Amino acid sequence: MIILVDTDNTLADFDAAFLNNWIEKYPNEVFIPVEERKNFHALHDYPEHLREKVYELYHSKGLIRELPPVKGGIVAVHEMLEKGHDVRFCTSHLFEYDPCVIEKYEWIEEHFDKTFVDRIILTRDKTLIRGDLLIDDKPIISGRPYLNMRHGRK
Repeated sequence: MIILVDTDNTLADFDAAFLNNWIEKYPNEVFIPVEERKNFHALHDYPEHLREKVYELYHSKGLIRELPPVKGGIVAVHEMLEKGHDVRFCTSHLFEYDPCVIEKYEWIEEHFDKTFVDRIILTRDKTLIRGDLLIDDKPIISGRPYLNMRHGRK
């Protein structure tokens, strides 16, 4: 069985890291706790005047590379591999590829090993990737790539 596993919020805790970094970098700005968010991307939950700061934090150097692992995620990947499944990391970059793409590779290498980087599939449309199962935190995989989302446009 080919199992496609998203990385952000399934293996790497993006939401918690984003919120911690936001509070540290902008202690006097409003923040939206993860449990109070209403949109998939935090960018859309923040007021218009703060969206540029959210966007900049999304793309800050080191954010993706330093994401903490989601509890049990790495073990689950190894268990699926031990059972004979072909596990691939099917992930998207954020709104821009830099520095996100290289940091996703670095994250996989650090938390698995260098051979696992060959299992990475980067795509803006996961419906184009053949697999038997997709494990993803996004509730609906529509097949439409997100374009021009920088300022809250979908």
